[in-house]
Amino acid sequence: MCEVDLIATGTHSGSLDLGAFGLLRPSGVRLEIRLRELLDIRDGHITYASLSFDINGLMRQLNRIDYDRLRRCLDTIRQLADALADAHADSEQQRDVTERLGLALDAARLVVRPQFKR
Repeated sequence: MCEVDLIATGTHSGSLDLGAFGLLRPSGVRLEIRLRELLDIRDGHITYASLSFDINGLMRQLNRIDYDRLRRCLDTIRQLADALADAHADSEQQRDVTERLGLALDAARLVVRPQFKR
């Protein structure tokens, strides 16, 4: 078994479908990815090859976060948390606030991880 460490650099210029990690539209971001390849070589031939890389590191490089929008989402979440605390005796109001809180949390998640929008 042979292990090879590689570094790839490039510009994100085309759509990148990462399955469960989402579809990333071209961003123009210049990035660097560390890769690790395992090779099994027998009688001078590659009989097995496996390539892996840090998907989270790639996502950190490709995501561009709108911090103003994120702060607005977090302000809304704080307000809804206060509203939920105030609604402790009213189950209907709790359900309403919880529904709005879920939507606000989803909006904040999409600011941080926009590739998960389907």
